[in-house]
Amino acid sequence: MDLRRPLLRYSVVFAGGTLLALSIADLVLDGDILLVDGIERALPIAIALAIIAVGYWLPRQSLSPHEISLIAFGAILGGFLFTLIVGWILVVFRLEHNLQGELSYIFLNGSAIGMLGNTVLGFLFLELRRQNQELQQTTEQLEQRNHQLKLQTAQLRAQNDRLDTFVGIVSHDLRNPLTVAMGRLDLARTAEGDEHFQAIEQALERIDDLISELLKLARQGQTVDEFESTSLSEVAETAWGTVDTGDLTLTMERDARLRADTSRLQQVFENLFRNAVTHGGADASTVRVGILDTSGFYVEDDGDGIPQSDQETIFSVGYTTSSAGTGYGLNIVEAIVEAHGWSIAAVDGSDGGARFEIQGVESLKPITRRTPA
Repeated sequence: MDLRRPLLRYSVVFAGGTLLALSIADLVLDGDILLVDGIERALPIAIALAIIAVGYWLPRQSLSPHEISLIAFGAILGGFLFTLIVGWILVVFRLEHNLQGELSYIFLNGSAIGMLGNTVLGFLFLELRRQNQELQQTTEQLEQRNHQLKLQTAQLRAQNDRLDTFVGIVSHDLRNPLTVAMGRLDLARTAEGDEHFQAIEQALERIDDLISELLKLARQGQTVDEFESTSLSEVAETAWGTVDTGDLTLTMERDARLRADTSRLQQVFENLFRNAVTHGGADASTVRVGILDTSGFYVEDDGDGIPQSDQETIFSVGYTTSSAGTGYGLNIVEAIVEAHGWSIAAVDGSDGGARFEIQGVESLKPITRRTPA
């Protein structure tokens, strides 16, 4: 049986019991005791009983055995120091005035008073420390709650911004091709020729593309809550297979594993690959994917590149330099990247083309791709 825990739990009781034993022994060993002396010598006994009572009371105050043992140690130390101070003063006083008396009486009373005082002070100190710790925990919880509220506020603002964007798209971007389609339909009713029906078809396809991009923008802006371990090369190669890349070739410079929403990460690669096809130019031949030394990865092509004046605005909603583009592809990429807690920037490519660097991917771990022998 492990006796250490109960000994610590009732260490104040043992300290008080030791004082009680010494006090009773001193009382018994003194054969000649007057009534007044007996009452005075009963003081340390009363104090010892009070300390024992406190020792039984402390374990019921949700104090740990370690904390109770600290109180007991403080009580013993306080009794010893108080005995030295008071005893030294009284001994010097007795010697100077040539007074007689029992030194044990002085030491026992000094020790008893010191022990009782330090027992009370120790308990009050631990209670104050406990209250301070609870206050700190409450403060930390409030700070965490405040941080969560700020995050929720930021998310609500982002959702409101997206709603404003959707209103602008519906009121402007969708209305233009719809107006064209309705106008051409009126002309088709009064004239012959396929050109009007072809224009209507193009306008309706434009509307369909805008609606598809709008839905993606609404979904991809949601914060990522579920992450899974995935290979950068596998996601990129899967995305490459879903995009009509023509004569372009994909090159994986380096591979890595990371934690992400695989489906949404694939959407990032698909949109970046489409951007390379649409804006890379006739001279573009290669798209490269690799990792950065600063917790991130990149996608770049060897096409015409992006003017520096446009590198900060290409992620804006509706920005496009192609009549066939919707202007939402890169904005969707930015929304997905930020939903993961990452960041994206457009810079000049190593071959003069467009380069997109995604950074802040703390889970990125480079791996070596095995090649067949």
